[in-house]
Amino acid sequence: MNNKKTLILSTMLFVGAVSLWILAKDFSEIAVSIRILIALGGALLSGGITYLLSMNNKHEDEERK
Repeated sequence: MNNKKTLILSTMLFVGAVSLWILAKDFSEIAVSIRILIALGGALLSGGITYLLSMNNKHEDEERK
């Protein structure tokens, strides 16, 4: 469970940082508050996708035992 949280948080931080950098570099005409909202939305979406993709399949876990 701890590895899962680490993976999700690191993915969210990476996506948030990269999206803020790209928005600041290429789309400087957009207001800063809107850029932050876009980056937060992307980070939350990537965290949700990472969570869904890293879910354990109970059936496969039982077969491994």
